[in-house]
Amino acid sequence: MQKFQKYYARSYVLFLFYGLLLSIIGLSERKVLCQQNITTSKPNKALSHLAASKGSYRVLLTVDQITLTDKEEAESYWGNSSLHPKIVKALRIWQGKESVESPRSAFSDLSNINHIWFTRVRKGCVLHIDGGDALLSYEASIAITDKGGVVKRTVRAGETPDRYYETTQYVTKDEPAGG
Repeated sequence: MQKFQKYYARSYVLFLFYGLLLSIIGLSERKVLCQQNITTSKPNKALSHLAASKGSYRVLLTVDQITLTDKEEAESYWGNSSLHPKIVKALRIWQGKESVESPRSAFSDLSNINHIWFTRVRKGCVLHIDGGDALLSYEASIAITDKGGVVKRTVRAGETPDRYYETTQYVTKDEPAGG
């Protein structure tokens, strides 16, 4: 009987540890939502894809590690001071089955992405991109309208979000009738 109790207690502890491990993995998966590494044809180089969705919106970020030669160029990326940053190479957004146009300037200076997620707003949604680490952390917000376009991007420094930030407004002008 005593042998059975020791076995049962050991099994229970292992079961609790396994449950804790699964919950930790589950939490990290919920934050990133979807991440897969795809190896390219070049050795020692991998592209990462981060994906998120909210309602009819979906996004796919392609991240690639690059090598820079100039420290000043390295510091021009949000969330980076290294000569080997992981930068955003592509951003694809869909609303339902329609592709949403996203200007290159909305993502090309972001690096070292940690998490991405959507929030719904009155006339569209906002894609949030969290990146960097500690003093170099940042949060980028890319606003997308239900009419299918990126209209605004704001990037705020993680440590001092009200002091250091930049905002870009995107305007799409319709062509005049007959011209």
